[in-house]
Amino acid sequence: MRGKILRDTSTGTGIVFINGEQKPFKLEQHWRSSTAPLVNQTVDVELAASGAIANLTVVDETALAKEQAQRVAGQAAVQVRQLSNHLLATVGPISLGSVLLLLLSWTWFNFVTISISQGYSEGASLYDVLKLANAGEGLSAMGGFKHASSGMYGWVMWAAAILPLLPYFFKHKLAWLANFAPLAFMVTVAYAIYSAIQKQVSTASSIGGMFGGVQAQQMAQKMASEMVNAALHAMSLGLGFYISAVIAIYFCYIGITSKKGINP
Repeated sequence: MRGKILRDTSTGTGIVFINGEQKPFKLEQHWRSSTAPLVNQTVDVELAASGAIANLTVVDETALAKEQAQRVAGQAAVQVRQLSNHLLATVGPISLGSVLLLLLSWTWFNFVTISISQGYSEGASLYDVLKLANAGEGLSAMGGFKHASSGMYGWVMWAAAILPLLPYFFKHKLAWLANFAPLAFMVTVAYAIYSAIQKQVSTASSIGGMFGGVQAQQMAQKMASEMVNAALHAMSLGLGFYISAVIAIYFCYIGITSKKGINP
């Protein structure tokens, strides 16, 4: 067992505190370490059958730090387990699993895939697309932004995925609308991509008009449209899109049925 030195042996008999008791010890009889006992040292204690001190050994500071870290980790694990059990009991395994799968589909699975050349394609999760948006780049540059920051877009994504859990904790008459957050987020991202493509076409047409009049503007617009169509044909939706779309529709169904007072 463990104890703590309350009085060292520099002036005679020492005292060690063990399990709420103070027990005397002597340096020559009980101390088994190469360094002298010090006040507030933590020691390993061996007791005789009578309950008196048999042996005292100082505990290494590294071992103490490791034990402290293990205790903290153990306490954190218990709290996480308790929180998980409470969350599971409140939300239910289906809704909680759907949120986790939604986050996985947005951050891990390919949301879109672009064919760069024959036999080679580059995939990106929705989270990667948000990184590109935060950096102000297009999908063509997605290969170089795997480790970039998604900024505010990433926080919005996490909020949209977690919001369907809100009605389980806040019984407000409008809480059911939170179930539409994933679908609304995906539609917003799709609209933002479409708007960016349209802006590129408009910019190309305007530049053509500045240098060559109406005919050049029409040619530039046609070329830009052909480039956009080629890019769209090279782009395909990935597994992440289909999984997240199904889950988003499921949450919309949950929201509608809860609004009507129906248990899905």
